[in-house]
Amino acid sequence: ELDPGVEDNDFVNYEYVHQLDFAFMILQNYQYSGQDISTYMAFIESAVRFFDEHYQYRHLQQTGKKLDE
Repeated sequence: ELDPGVEDNDFVNYEYVHQLDFAFMILQNYQYSGQDISTYMAFIESAVRFFDEHYQYRHLQQTGKKLDE
């Protein structure tokens, strides 16, 4: 049985990995067009927060130390 969020697919193993790609594309859209992206800010912030917390947790699991130590 796979962990939640893990797909049995050679091309997309983890459903969440593209969050940062989409967040970056939204930011690029703002940079190049000036279009209002305020409706996307909650998504962008949560995507960044998820990866920050995920990799801090994984580092702690693997090393027993906080990421910034």
